[in-house]
Amino acid sequence: MPPTYALTGTERETLIAPGEQSDDLPELALDGVLLVDDVEDPHWQQLDRARLTTDERAYDEALVPFLADLARSDPHVARGLASRMEGLPMEKEQVGRADRLARGLLGRAGPALPEDVRDRLSRIESQPAPQKP
Repeated sequence: MPPTYALTGTERETLIAPGEQSDDLPELALDGVLLVDDVEDPHWQQLDRARLTTDERAYDEALVPFLADLARSDPHVARGLASRMEGLPMEKEQVGRADRLARGLLGRAGPALPEDVRDRLSRIESQPAPQKP
């Protein structure tokens, strides 16, 4: 059943049927660190240099709160994030990245996540890094 809208002046109020979830996007801040290949690239000259990083770890640390907010907002989003982490290439540095992201999501949103997502993230987190021959 689609949501019903009541228009009052310039505002739109969404009425949600009992037991239904809102399809409105959560309020999220889109600020913070930006991951770039080269902080000296002229394409970034108009941006605050303090926000630019080439360090994937620093970017992931800044990204986790945003992803946790998204994951808490909708179980389908949480499952999609887990799927993306499972799909990262299994090179050593990507396994480390998947582990950092999974650990961060579990730490920030764990209890609010569906059980199947917590299980998937726990498996990612405990996955050993592949050994180079």
